[in-house]
Amino acid sequence: MPPVRTLGEWRRAAASMLVEAGVDAARVEADLLARHGLGITREALLREPGLRLDPGARRRLSRLLHKRLRRIPLPYVTGEVDFCGLTFRVNPSVLIPRPETEGLVERALALLPAEEPARVLDVGTGSGCIAAAIASARPRAQVWATDLSPAAARTAVRNMKRLGLASRVLVLEGDLTEPLGNRGGHPGFSVVVSNPPYVGETERDRLSPEVAVHEPETALFAGPDGMAVIRRLIPRAGAHLVPGGWLVLEIGETQGPRVERAFSVSGGWNSVRLERDLAGRVRYALARKS
Repeated sequence: MPPVRTLGEWRRAAASMLVEAGVDAARVEADLLARHGLGITREALLREPGLRLDPGARRRLSRLLHKRLRRIPLPYVTGEVDFCGLTFRVNPSVLIPRPETEGLVERALALLPAEEPARVLDVGTGSGCIAAAIASARPRAQVWATDLSPAAARTAVRNMKRLGLASRVLVLEGDLTEPLGNRGGHPGFSVVVSNPPYVGETERDRLSPEVAVHEPETALFAGPDGMAVIRRLIPRAGAHLVPGGWLVLEIGETQGPRVERAFSVSGGWNSVRLERDLAGRVRYALARKS
């Protein structure tokens, strides 16, 4: 980076370097890095382009920028991301929450009456974003959350504590529903929700460096066609749902027919339906236990 003295100069130089590195929305990301590094609001950022940067500020901003130039995802650089109106701490042990998954939460909430108690299971919780968003929106719900990764489970626990939800969200470490055992001590659930790994290994080369290199493989990939985890999860979720309970899944946009077949093979499901995200792509599968 050329020598810079002011915030405005840094923003312009950083955006130019991000463009050269192939980063989309380079100007927006440069501004987010500046706000995070300096601890200022968007209003202050726009109001004070002539703000002089002292050596300490320049060093902080340089460290952040060079991480992003290495294509480390912006939320890993800043350590946080907003999801469903809540702010979550994230790190490379967890998948970065995405807007599509907010649609998954909306569908789960639509199945949970606001004033009634309910039990919900979030399988593959990662940062805990789904479990926390549901618990926050449904104060009478008790939520269980599982994750195979010990580091992810620890991250989810820390997020629950930060958000004041630790008393209503129980985070358990283990594969899919294994931490629940044969339901000993754990009642049946009204809703099981999951954003499981669903990217096929054959799709790896199509992913951006941010995703393919830096996000956790176990949270992304699920066999050649991306269905390995979903096929295992469907019958296991069914075993922990009350009759009439729902399984709500986020899926890949080409997986609809295979997911429908997986429900058919598992048996014990009705009202299977596929729904689209805001971009018009098939993204969610919902099924009711018979």
